[in-house]
Amino acid sequence: FFIYIYINFNLLYITTVSEVSVKAGKSISIPCLYESQYKNHVKYLCEGYDWTFCKYAVKTNEADPSGKYLISDDKKLKIFTVTINHGLKSENSGWYWCAKGDIQIPVYLNVTVKPITSEYCKISNKIQDDNCYSTLPLSLLLLLLLVLLFLLLFILLLKREQWNMGKILH
Repeated sequence: FFIYIYINFNLLYITTVSEVSVKAGKSISIPCLYESQYKNHVKYLCEGYDWTFCKYAVKTNEADPSGKYLISDDKKLKIFTVTINHGLKSENSGWYWCAKGDIQIPVYLNVTVKPITSEYCKISNKIQDDNCYSTLPLSLLLLLLLVLLFLLLFILLLKREQWNMGKILH
């Protein structure tokens, strides 16, 4: 009986956060840290679910002509940062890869569109913004109410027990 264990140590040379979130229309920066031996190598961000089929978004040795991506490489801190500029949409959500050659690490970009959850917002047909606040979800309010009812019932039963004990002693 033989077990073969393969460990890919390359994943330890570039690190990043596992997920970043941003509201639609905003910008986001993705930090990618690397080991000192990659200081003078070209680093890049690749876009796509699977590393083998992703497409280059931006590289440290070329500017992005569209202006969508901005990449900088701080060689002292050993970190390259990719900023995806304003105009992010929910369809931009997905997997991106901080990479250097065949060494890469995934990061998930989550672009959110804040849902209209407040009854006031729904009734007034206002687009949710800073002046139209969300309310707690109904299930959370019901749970809170249920906990308060059980607490009240417990207190009443405790008081009743104390009252009954007082009657027996007198």
